[in-house]
Amino acid sequence: MNNTYNIDMTKYNTDLAMTCRSGISFSPEKRGAYQIKTETKYLIDCKDELFKLVKEDTEIKLYNEVMDYFINRYIEKLNECNQAMSGCVSSMIAWPANFKPNRRANDSYDKRINELTEIFETSKTYFTRRLKKLRTQEAGGELAQKIAELEKLQTKQDNMKAINKIFSSKKISNEDKISQCRELKDLPINLIEELKIVLSNKEEMTSLRVFGGCTLTNNNAKIKARQSYINRQEKIAQRIEDKGAITKFEYRGGEIVQDLESQRINILFDGKPSQEIINEVKSHGFKWSPRFSQWTRKLTPNAVYSVRRMLQAV
Repeated sequence: MNNTYNIDMTKYNTDLAMTCRSGISFSPEKRGAYQIKTETKYLIDCKDELFKLVKEDTEIKLYNEVMDYFINRYIEKLNECNQAMSGCVSSMIAWPANFKPNRRANDSYDKRINELTEIFETSKTYFTRRLKKLRTQEAGGELAQKIAELEKLQTKQDNMKAINKIFSSKKISNEDKISQCRELKDLPINLIEELKIVLSNKEEMTSLRVFGGCTLTNNNAKIKARQSYINRQEKIAQRIEDKGAITKFEYRGGEIVQDLESQRINILFDGKPSQEIINEVKSHGFKWSPRFSQWTRKLTPNAVYSVRRMLQAV
């Protein structure tokens, strides 16, 4: 995949960047030109770093949306920083005129520059979270995604063991070893090239262990972790089914909805409920989500039981 995203710098006030350092520098135009150059390079680096997280073509649309938000927000804040800087005066510049620097202007600039440095990390965190949700949806849910990951890890474990067995043989030539490795299931092409490099420094019919015990042990630990998670989720699903899964019910002017995709139970109201209802919802383990504007709780057998009690009390 190629990164075809174009950075739009039209909102960047270059004239302000060239003149905003008049009170702190004897050569403001030179420093302004340097800022334009470095900020442009920084945005290109950020673009490339975010693109490294993209793995499928279906994720390009989300990548472009996040980049649009990041670029617009960053340039907006950068213009604010330059505007704040235009009010700053250095004592080295103003000393001959006996002019006292404006501390409030300096504090204003410091505040905005701190906000500017946090924009990329915030955007990256948001993009990572959205990617995870998108991939989970495409995989058919979190459980299906973990099952697919488990299959890949098991295939990787089998391939590493098979390669070690092939390379440990003293009766097979180096060329035949590579040929046998090509027949393994879902073996990455770059790994074949790496194996060729390893064999290029070895004599024919040499016994060799490619993957050490730590590599096999770590991958096996990942397999056990995925398997444990899958078993745990299947047990929870069975217990929820035994108790009677909730789909959607009316509750005190709102409704209780089960979200199987995100594994949560949500309570939605048209407006703000009374304090009595809020206290009751809190007492049953629900918490307010400002992001989704709803009361929510993780979908567990205990959560289902609590909702049953809430509905019985109505």
